[in-house]
Parts: sequence; structure tokens; C-alpha cells
Amino acid sequence: MKRAGSTYTMRMAEAVFAVRDMLHTQRLRGSIIVLCTAAGVAFLIAIVAIVNGLGRQLEHDVLGKLYGFNTIQLQRESRDTPNEVRHGDELRRQAPPLTLGDAEWLGGRIPTGATLAYSYSGSADVGAPGAPAKWRTDARILAASASQFVVQSLDVRVGRPFTDYEAQRGASVVVLGAEVAMRVFGARAAVGQIVDVAGLPYRVVGVLEHRGKFLGFSMDKLVVVPARSHLNGVINTRDELDAISIRVAHDSLMAPAQVVVEGAMRVRHGLEAAEKNDFQVSSSETLMDAWRRIRRIMLIVGPALTGVALIVAVLVTMNIMLVVVTERVPEIGLRRALGARRSDILTQFLAESVTLSVTGGLIGVLIGTGLAATLRAIAAIPTSVAPSLALLGLAVSVIVGVSAGAYPAYRASSLSPIEALGRE
Repeated sequence: MKRAGSTYTMRMAEAVFAVRDMLHTQRLRGSIIVLCTAAGVAFLIAIVAIVNGLGRQLEHDVLGKLYGFNTIQLQRESRDTPNEVRHGDELRRQAPPLTLGDAEWLGGRIPTGATLAYSYSGSADVGAPGAPAKWRTDARILAASASQFVVQSLDVRVGRPFTDYEAQRGASVVVLGAEVAMRVFGARAAVGQIVDVAGLPYRVVGVLEHRGKFLGFSMDKLVVVPARSHLNGVINTRDELDAISIRVAHDSLMAPAQVVVEGAMRVRHGLEAAEKNDFQVSSSETLMDAWRRIRRIMLIVGPALTGVALIVAVLVTMNIMLVVVTERVPEIGLRRALGARRSDILTQFLAESVTLSVTGGLIGVLIGTGLAATLRAIAAIPTSVAPSLALLGLAVSVIVGVSAGAYPAYRASSLSPIEALGRE
């Protein structure tokens, strides 16, 4: 058994040396096989890394930082029809807005233990009073209740969030995003300073933790002010809200809480049983379900597209190996005449095909990893190539090599010594 194993090792070594000689003497053909396999494996790894990265970013950034975990959100119903447009016998009115009054009324009717927050948003210029343009920046303004910090997981790094008392009074206090604070104050302490927000003075009470980027957009260019402050009516229609959010303690409570919240809002808006909601209800779980469906499609379509490249690699490799077999017929005849068995010839040519494809697979893994790293640096997508994904790429390259080399290897091993030598 030991002798048989050493003989097999010698055969594989001979096959690898034959591949080296082929790459040296037939560089173009060998390079084509390697590059075709590398392209397919690289795209496969890059696509899977991107999809997985987007999934992690969606769950961590969109749900955790932009939407809120275990959160139900009410928004104004979006309708394209203008106010009081008649369709047949039905008079459709524009959906009513959500208001501060709605939020206060709903706050007394949400399930026990849930947290309600409300907000509206816009954009405005932010900077220190009288500061030059280089110390000013455009920022997203989030005008909200004090509970928004809890619902949306807005963690404060320096200072504090504004309080319920300040929010109810409409105090002119502000919490700056990390990028805004750096742009306006540089290395100086921001807490206690005065900033202009849309031309109105606000006192800085806190600076948020660094939140990073989502799809290349900074989440640190954010300014949070009380919804009842002087910006009410400046960046929105006065007292109108973009959203009312309700966060529950556990995801198992979301479904019953959504039923309660939806029913309460129907009562608030005076809707009859047969009437449709004139507001939109969504949840973080709804977003995740939608993403999971998109992810499944992407993980089917993406690899299917790269599969086309891999099929091309198989066909190219097979055709090149058939040409190689034809050109090396005299060599095959000589080896058979000297005692080489069919299995030796089969192993040699199959090993050549697999070695070339695996070489391409290794290069493809490196290229795919590089593409993932580039996207992580440029678009801030948390792509990463796990060891299992790299092994998948190498396994695919082995399959390509075996699939492409099987028939040419069989053709080579089927030649008889007399037939092969007669073609010289």
C-alpha cells in the first residue's frame, strides 16, 4: 500500500511538472485557462461578499441606527391624487398628515413598556455664529422627541441628549453628529458652544457617537433638536411629523403591538371598518423580510451569472486541452510503448487541467478578495471574504478543472501505442 501511495504521488508530481512545462512552452494557452477560471471565481466571491455585506449593514445600520430595532413606524399615507379628486362615484381626499397631536394622543394608548418617539426632518446649514464657510456644513436635521435617542439608538459620546423637559418646552438645545462637530469646532470642545441651525441659535449639549456610512452616505452629518423648538414650521409644515415610532422590548411583542397601534390610529382618524388606512404602518421586521427576499434573488441570480463565465471557462479549457492532446499524440504513444498505463495518461492530463484551473481559482480568490476590500474602502460596505467562501472558490475551480479535463484526458488515455506512434 505504501508503494502504491508513493507511485501515485510520483504520478501527481510528474503531472504538476508537465503543467509547469506547458505554461513555459505554451504560455498563451495556459494563461487563457487560468484567466477564464480566475474571472469566474473572482466574480462569484465578490458577489457573495457584497450580498452578505449589504445584509450585515442593513441589519446593523438601517435597522439599528436609522430605523430602530423592534420598532413599528407610522407614516403619512402616500397618494398621488390631489385633494378632493373624484374617481367615478368615490371622492378621494388627500391623506391627513401625522401631527404632534396624534403622537400625544397615541402616547397614552400604546402597550405597557413600549416607547413612543416622533420626528420630522430636513436639511440646513450649520455652523458657529459668524464663522467662515470652511467651518460650516450642510447637515440632516432631525427634529424629534427626547425618546428618539432610545428608539433609534442614538448614543451620545460627549455631553448628554436633551431631556423630556427640554423637548416639551421646545428648548433651543442641540446634539451634533460626530462629523458636524468636527467640521464646525475641529479639535475644540463642542458642548456648551452656540451653533446656528438654519440661522437659529442653539446651544450644544452633546455629540453623538461615530455612526459610519451607509452605501457611501455619512450618518454622522446629523443634528438632533427638539421637535417643538424654533425649527418647527421652518423645515416642516408646523406641527406636522414625518413619522411616529413605537419600540417594544422584544421582537415577539411586535405583532400584537402593531395591531394595537394600528387600531388606535384608525380610531384617531375616525375610519370606518370598511375604510382603508389613511396612514402607513411598517416595522423593522417588514424591512428585514423584504431584504431577505431580495437577498435570495441576488444569491440566485448573481452566482447564475458567474456560472455563465464558469461554463465559458470549462468550454475554453476543454477545447485547449483537446488541442494539447492532439499535439502530444507522439509523446503519448512513446510513453505507452515504454510501459505507461492508461491510468497514468488519464491522471497526467486530468491533473494538468485541474492544476491550471486551481491556479486560476487561487488568482480568482485574490482578485475577489481585492474587489471586496476596494468596495469596503470606497462604498463602506462591510464586505469580507470568509475562509469558507475562499474554499468555495477553490472547490469551484477544481470542478471546472475536472469537468473540462475529463473528456480530453479520456481521449488521451484511449490512444493505443501503435496508433499514437503512427501519427508522428
